[in-house]
Amino acid sequence: RMILVGMMSSVGALVCCEAMGREVPFEELFGSVGSSFLIHLQLVLVEAWPDIAEVMMQNHPLWALYVIAFLILSNFTILNVVTGVVCDGVLELASGKPPSSAQEQYLKFEALRDEIRDVYQIGP
Repeated sequence: RMILVGMMSSVGALVCCEAMGREVPFEELFGSVGSSFLIHLQLVLVEAWPDIAEVMMQNHPLWALYVIAFLILSNFTILNVVTGVVCDGVLELASGKPPSSAQEQYLKFEALRDEIRDVYQIGP
């Protein structure tokens, strides 16, 4: 499900590595594809993104548009994944049998309590 985020980070890493990786102040962040990929994962996780954007904007102010677009797309993708997981869980719960009655729940509770007492040999 997170393949799209990985693909976005990979493509972004390649673009930034090619565009900024050879310049001296940006070589530490974007000098290799691996370091650029990790920087893009930090952007996906919204970790220290203002610092990363500031460094990128030192190259050219239009990199701010790239950072904003990347943040929006990656966070939209993650939000869709989370929504899908929640909906999948709700649909799975809804397709199951109806919830048991209070009496059945109490009987299960008493059985579990008795089992715990037996395991730990707790008195009544």
